[in-house]
Amino acid sequence: MLNWNIYKDFKKGLSREKIAQKHNIKEWVLTTLYNIRNNAIPETLVLVLSDLHFGSPEMPDNFEKTFLDNLLYILNNIIVYKNIDEIVIFELGDIIDNILHSTQREINLPIDESIRRAKRFYRELLIVLEPNRFFYVVGNHDRITKDLTTKHYITNEIFSDLKDELEMMGLFDIEIIKLDFPDNSIINIKGWNILLAHGTFYRTLSGEISGLSLKRLVADLLHLTETYNKDGTVNKIELVFMGHIHKLINYRTMGIEVFINGTSHRKGFHKSNARSEDLGQWLITLPPKKFCIKNNKLRPTIGTAIKIWCE
Repeated sequence: MLNWNIYKDFKKGLSREKIAQKHNIKEWVLTTLYNIRNNAIPETLVLVLSDLHFGSPEMPDNFEKTFLDNLLYILNNIIVYKNIDEIVIFELGDIIDNILHSTQREINLPIDESIRRAKRFYRELLIVLEPNRFFYVVGNHDRITKDLTTKHYITNEIFSDLKDELEMMGLFDIEIIKLDFPDNSIINIKGWNILLAHGTFYRTLSGEISGLSLKRLVADLLHLTETYNKDGTVNKIELVFMGHIHKLINYRTMGIEVFINGTSHRKGFHKSNARSEDLGQWLITLPPKKFCIKNNKLRPTIGTAIKIWCE
């Protein structure tokens, strides 16, 4: 079975001979890799993270190991056989469980300890994946000042420090990019217009999600973010990724594929509605948009969608 380090060297363009020498693997494995490279559709691997809430007293001590082990198992046994030519991470906010918002503020971990644990996790994750780009948006728990007119998000400092650390380790090629909803929260990957948002505007933490509520959500997003070109055409959103509501859902409405992220653990406040199947994150592969057009109609489907469990 291939391992992820072999595939990363292959993706970087190392020759067949160098890969064989470095990893001591058989010729037929290399032949398979090069056949994939020549014939398969190149896809982008996207890891979607949201609502990890480092610092919550109910976050399992072994969360990081469990999650990374599950991620590596998927990479080594499933994704590695796809023709991945780019790796991207979406971080959709609430990386810490800030006491300004927490319902458990008396027993939450100190903010400094939460930040240290979050930094360790993201550093290890970026070293393992070596993504081309890391996009992030801020969540409501990432704010460390109460004054709405002078918002200060700890997320910006965490990822700024992390970028400096990675560069000191020689990892200069990882772009860390902050997005702001709704002004510049739309990105384009493989021809797809993709909206990233935390989802604070979607207020249903204690309620169930219905098809009607998602349709209204998407309609509001389109109204807020659609832009017009000089020729009158519209830049329509085709994929939406958001977190905040702690539900692991993939839903299609109004011709748009919506991915909502889960959470890392059961917080006390959510025990009544955070199901075990919501304790996870998304890992998807995204093919070029042109391969999803049939009979002049766009079918916004993805290559593979896998749930990475956090427990």
